[in-house]
Amino acid sequence: MAALKKILTSLKRLFKFKKKASGRKGRKKVTGAVSRRRTVQRRKKTAAVAGKKKISRRAGKKPSLKRKPSLPKSRKQAVPSKEIFSEGVRSDQVVGEITHFFPRIQVVVVKMLKGSMRMGDRVRIKGKTTDFTQPVRSMQIESVDVKVVRKGQIIGLKVEQEARVGDKVYKLP
Repeated sequence: MAALKKILTSLKRLFKFKKKASGRKGRKKVTGAVSRRRTVQRRKKTAAVAGKKKISRRAGKKPSLKRKPSLPKSRKQAVPSKEIFSEGVRSDQVVGEITHFFPRIQVVVVKMLKGSMRMGDRVRIKGKTTDFTQPVRSMQIESVDVKVVRKGQIIGLKVEQEARVGDKVYKLP
């Protein structure tokens, strides 16, 4: 061990290895809004010490408030809700929402929002780019196979196609 230490010290002398002295000892690097806030505080202090009043670039300008003219309440048009235009009552109900997707194993993590789901039920997964129907063949909670899931549980569901985070899971009759 002593011989290794001697060799290392001689190599350090040969290549003149020096430790870099850091200006900040034990302080964390600060970025973002905190850094900007500290910079503003320092500028205010230095301006106060110098006795000079700092003039901002916008001192002479008034902020422009551009408001869109609004119609009087009596003339505002009511926007009809989407429910009026729907064709009858939907036969499928939202039971959950996808919170994560694992592409290699084709599994989605579903947070159950309402209702329940059983093995063999037909589900529809619908989102912006996704829309497919499949039977429930495999469900797990914490890596344990389950047959029934209820509201509030977080489950892993094997899917046949790709799904995205935020897609809704509907239970079909």
